[in-house]
Amino acid sequence: MDEKEILDNIDGRMHGPMPGFIAKFFGEPTCTHRDNGLEVQSAAPTPDSFLPWFSNFVSEKYDGDRASWHTFSNTVTANHEQSDLGTSLLLTMPPSPTPNAQTRWSHAQVIGLFYQDEIVDYQHGLVRLCQSAQQVFASQPTRLFLHGFYIRGSQMELWLFDRSGLYCSEVFDLQKDFDQFVFIMLRYGQMTDEQLGTLQRIKTDEEGSYITLENVANSNLAKLYLESQPIACREGLVGTGTTCYRAKPSGSNRWNYVLKFKWRWVRHRPEDELLRLAQEKCGRYAISLDHYEEIKSTAELRAGLRWGTHARFSSEQHADSTRRDVEGLRQPTGLADYTEKTDNYFQNRILTCVVTSPAGRPLDTFRSLLELLQVFRDAVHCHRSLYRDAQILHRDISAGNMIILDNQQGGARG
Repeated sequence: MDEKEILDNIDGRMHGPMPGFIAKFFGEPTCTHRDNGLEVQSAAPTPDSFLPWFSNFVSEKYDGDRASWHTFSNTVTANHEQSDLGTSLLLTMPPSPTPNAQTRWSHAQVIGLFYQDEIVDYQHGLVRLCQSAQQVFASQPTRLFLHGFYIRGSQMELWLFDRSGLYCSEVFDLQKDFDQFVFIMLRYGQMTDEQLGTLQRIKTDEEGSYITLENVANSNLAKLYLESQPIACREGLVGTGTTCYRAKPSGSNRWNYVLKFKWRWVRHRPEDELLRLAQEKCGRYAISLDHYEEIKSTAELRAGLRWGTHARFSSEQHADSTRRDVEGLRQPTGLADYTEKTDNYFQNRILTCVVTSPAGRPLDTFRSLLELLQVFRDAVHCHRSLYRDAQILHRDISAGNMIILDNQQGGARG
């Protein structure tokens, strides 16, 4: 997604600064790096020396550290002039050598963006950070949430991204609060999978990646293996995040099922109700609902924090990235200084897991013109029956929502 698409996706879906953010996700620091005897310089690095300092800092191994940090410079050249897009900081797990562009996002657990100069376009930098977040979610579509941070000079904000939006901590000066900064960096590397936002339900064994389903009617579906790549994935950081995998029971060689993850807005009708109604009214033209489960909501993920209305970027951006207190001292600026409140409130989304069958084939794999026409014929019958008999208007009729069924003669073909 380009910057405009990212901006359209996140604008009006931001919260912050959130009191209690650091306490919720990092806990209260019980000791400083000096109390732990860590070899960390007592004075905070300046913006000019931050990257060399950070490289040296993360090269050390600390107790409980489970990951490794990598840095990537972001520059583009236009009309023979270089444009500084900041430096990306990436925490990957498990620890690994420097990943390439293709694999870095699939292993990312925390993202960061650093600008040496604090007088930068705040909105542009945050959108750049959100682009990295979108890359991570695209490579890890079952992720629940993602940690991030945004540094401009010595000003730092901590961020968290989920399918309902993004929200941040109070901005702080890492030079004045150096102990807090070091504590946070150490905590990132010590977090559990659950604290980092990975879905605990998906595991891996010698057969591949699988999910364990709860309260299934068919015991054969209690453990389903997933293909390595999804067959469909909805772009966008904020939203449904719909992702579909072909799936099969343990020991089977046939990928007969489709498992779909979707972050449904709580005000929308549950999908299992619609599928059961479609099965009842449309008969052989409707897919079979084999399992439905609600896993986690964004309200649960955000529990303990107080929410007001969403924020959107202000049409009048500040020219200066600093503000002054009553005594004229410089104060750091953050999200609140570059946004304005909207009338929209937090939208709670629920991660649902739906298993249907048969899996079928994508529409573009038709083997003959006759087969394609048969699929269209049955699709028309199905949607007409949905509307007339079940009183359901699909509203998303597209090639991605049609499949070819390899049925015997007499059965539905699509």
